[in-house]
Parts: sequence; structure tokens; C-alpha cells
Amino acid sequence: MATNEAAYLLEPHQIPLQIRDAPCPSSVEPNTIVVKNHTAYNPFPLKYPFILGQDVAGEVVDVGQGVEGFVKGQRVIGLSEVHTILSANMAAPIPSSVSYEEAVVLPLAVSTAAAGLFQKGFLELPLPTTSPQPLGNTLIVWSGSSSVGLAAIQLARAAGADVVATSSSRTHYLVKSIGASAVFDYTKPTVVDDIVAHLSGKVVLDAYDAISSQQTPRALAEILTKVNSEKHFMAFTGQVEKELPTGVTGKAVFNNIIYDNVLHIFRIKYP
Repeated sequence: MATNEAAYLLEPHQIPLQIRDAPCPSSVEPNTIVVKNHTAYNPFPLKYPFILGQDVAGEVVDVGQGVEGFVKGQRVIGLSEVHTILSANMAAPIPSSVSYEEAVVLPLAVSTAAAGLFQKGFLELPLPTTSPQPLGNTLIVWSGSSSVGLAAIQLARAAGADVVATSSSRTHYLVKSIGASAVFDYTKPTVVDDIVAHLSGKVVLDAYDAISSQQTPRALAEILTKVNSEKHFMAFTGQVEKELPTGVTGKAVFNNIIYDNVLHIFRIKYP
């Protein structure tokens, strides 16, 4: 019989985490798969004790009734311990050239970025392709060097959008290398004016706030009110700023809103 382990956070500031036995799935429900996996930790409000883990990458060890596209032994990534039950539409195969440790950082970042960019009620970009047609407009991504920001830039570029992003100066090279046409240092007091000047004469496809700190929604809102923005809309990865300027709207986005999407966002483009 398979055994299961998980990393437990039992109290605030606990170092190191405690590896303990955890319940192991003994059966698999319809439309789910069981994965023996690596996990990635992500920040979110916690109640103690807590088993950490959001992203998973591993090997399929069981397949439920009605699941198509997955077989035992297949290498996959997904969203959620050593054994994890995943909904089939929240998992995707990974190529043999990508390790579990490399793949496990993708699910939360990619799905959160995809939800804000493509989901109805958010930015609603066309789905990405390997040969995108230019949309003729620019998306602003705040915190382009974050995991969600990096995913958002690459997906937006694959959808045909031009991307302007922010990051610290030491990561400008990284953000440009994955597709941003221009990158601005968010620590500079003139960053808003610098971005507005750069976007003069361009059609702006609104904004994606990939970090959602206390200051970032206000900065993006100010930019949107000063440029030729299509909808004056922002997708947030945190709570929606309550005091946005008149005419600017925002909506919180998280990975799990893709759960009921007709399309399998993970599998539609991933090799």
C-alpha cells in the first residue's frame, strides 16, 4: 500500500517545516487523477496547523472514470503531500525534457496569469498561439519579474499583445528576454510619468497587477487615466483597490477561477 508524507507548518515562524505522515488516497473519484509529486509553496493566509503546497508536478499513479488524456505513469503538472488528487481539467502533461522541480513552479503562476488575461470578465485577450497576429495594442504588467508577471508577459506576447512591464533594475534583462518591449524601474519616483511618456500615442490594452501591493493599484490606475486605455481595467492578484479613480475598474484574479472553464487552459498550449 502506498504511503504519503507532507510538510506541515504547525505554528507561526516555524523553521524547519515538519515532515509527517498524511492520509493517502485509497481510491480515485470520477474525473480526477492521483499524482505522486513534488510541490511548490506559495504565500496565502494560513490557519495552523497547515499542509503547505499549491503547485504539483509528478507521476500519475491512478486515473478516475471519465478521465481522458491521462494514463498511469504519465508525467504531469497540476494544482492541488507526496500523493495528491487532482481534477483532470486542472492538470497537464509535461515533456521529458522538463524536470519535476522545474515544472512544479508553473501551475499557480501560469493559471493565475491565464485567468486574468483570457477569462471572460477580465482582459479577454485572444488565446495564445505559436504564431500570434499583432493586436496593435500594449498591455501594462506591473511586477514583470514575479512568477505570475513572467507568465503573464509570455502569454500576452503569445496572444499578440505588446507588453510594457515594471521590475527592479537588476531584473530588467530577464523581463526583456521573455518578451517585454520596455521595462521600467518601479522603485523610481518618476516611474508613473516615465511609463505614461513611453505610452504616448499607443493604444493601451489595460493592465495586469501581478503583485498587488498597497501602492501598485493606485500607480496603475493613475497610468490608465493618463493614457489611451481601451477599458481602463486592471486585473489584480490580490484584493481590489477600493478607491480607484472614476472610470477605472479592477477585478481580483486567482488560479482557481479557471476550474469551470470549458477550455483546459493548461493543456491547450502546453507541449
